[in-house]
Amino acid sequence: MGLRQTFVLALALAGYAWATPSYADNEAVYWQGQDKCDTLFDTPASMLPGGSYLTEILETDSGGIRANYTLATGGKLRLTIPETELVNVDGLTYLAARKDLNTRRPLQTAFAREFDTHIVLADVNLTIGIGSVRGKSVYGHKIRPQSLNLKLKAKVRVAVWSGYDTASEADQTLWDRRLCESYHHEFGHILVAAQVLEESQDQWLAIRGRTPEEFTEAKDNFLARLGESILARQDAYHDGIKTMGKVISHSRPYLDLPFSWLSGDSVEVTQP
Repeated sequence: MGLRQTFVLALALAGYAWATPSYADNEAVYWQGQDKCDTLFDTPASMLPGGSYLTEILETDSGGIRANYTLATGGKLRLTIPETELVNVDGLTYLAARKDLNTRRPLQTAFAREFDTHIVLADVNLTIGIGSVRGKSVYGHKIRPQSLNLKLKAKVRVAVWSGYDTASEADQTLWDRRLCESYHHEFGHILVAAQVLEESQDQWLAIRGRTPEEFTEAKDNFLARLGESILARQDAYHDGIKTMGKVISHSRPYLDLPFSWLSGDSVEVTQP
C-alpha cells in the first residue's frame, strides 16, 4: 500500500498589477474587451496553457472555487482560489478613487510592495504543493503516476469602489476597464504558474529514492527548485509583454489566452 505524502512550499510571489502615476483626464485606456471582468476569478479556464483540461469545479467552504485539471500523465492539477478578498476604495469620482488608492495603498500591505510606487488594483499571492502516493519498484521509491496531484493556491485581493453606483457612466466605464486590465494581468500570473507545474509532471515521475527518506528529500528539493522556476517564468511573462511593444494594461496579451506568445520563452523547469 502506498503512503500519501503532501509537501507545500509557500512562495513570496505577488503579481504585478496594472500601475501608472498619472491622473490626467486623457490618460490612455488600453483595454478593448466589452464585458465586465468581475467574475473572472470565479470562472476557471477550460484548459490550462500546457493543455491540461478542466474536469471538475467545486465550491470551497469560504465560497471560492477549486478546479481540477487532468494532466497528460494521468494525475491532476488542482487550482484553488479560496475566495476573492474585496478591498474598499473611497471617492465620489473615478479620479478621487484613484487618489485614494495612491494615498492609502490598501493593496500594498505586503513587505515586498511597501515601497512600490505603482497604483495597485489587484494582487495575487501563490502557494504550490504536491500530493502523491509513493510506490516501490526495483529502481527504488517513486510517485505512482495516477496519484500525482499538483496544487496551486491563489490568494486574490481586488479593489472595490464604494462610490461606483452613484458615479457617472463615464467614470464607471473607466473603472470597469481598469479593473479588467488588472484582473486579466493577475489571472495571467496564475496561469503562468500553472504552466510551469504542467511542464514538471514528467520530472516528478522521474524522481527516485533508495529509501523513503531519500525519496522525500528529493521531492522537497525539486519542489523548492520548481518554485524558483515559477518566479523566473513570471519575469518572462512581463518580458514577453514588453517584447511585443506592449505595456501591462494593453489588451492583446490577455485576450490571446492561453499565452501562446509565451510558448517560446527560455525558462525551463529544473531537473530533479
